[in-house]
Formats: sequence, structure tokens, C-alpha cells
Amino acid sequence: MDLRSVTDARSFHFADLVIGETTCDGKKKMYEMMSEFKPVHVMELPNSQSERGLAFWKNEIIRTKEYFEEFFHKVITEEMIRDAVHLIIRSVCL
Repeated sequence: MDLRSVTDARSFHFADLVIGETTCDGKKKMYEMMSEFKPVHVMELPNSQSERGLAFWKNEIIRTKEYFEEFFHKVITEEMIRDAVHLIIRSVCL
């Protein structure tokens, strides 16, 4: 699959932005190329499952939330996150 087939996909055109992650160099390059067409936010993943890795991941989630707030010009509260989680859980359990 090349970048043209990704950018021609229907969902890509309707997306406001792309969220990526750093699991491999190929994906990092793909997100870099996608940023020519759409805003891209890449989440860094911790290298280990440890207390330090968990703290890193928590900070990365907060950084992503702050990116969303700036991008969408909307404050995201803890209550909004909790409500969204409950909504997803209910929809999965149906």
C-alpha cells in the first residue's frame, strides 16, 4: 500500500486530523508524509512497561488531550472523558 491509496481512502478525507504512534520507523515516515495532506499528531510510546514507562504514557496522553483542545478550540474536562468512556463501554456491551 502506498501513500496515495491511504490518502484516497474515504475515511482519510473526512478526518479532521490523523493520530499516529511510534511503533516503527515505517509508520513514522508514513505520518510524516501524511502531514502534507492533514494535520498529524504523533504519540510517543514508552519503551518499557515500568513505573517510568507508565508516567511517560500518562504525560503523553495529557499532551494529546492538550493538542486536541488547541486543535478543536474546546476544553476537554475529566467529566467529558468519563462520559465518553461510559458511552464506548455501553456501545461495546450491546
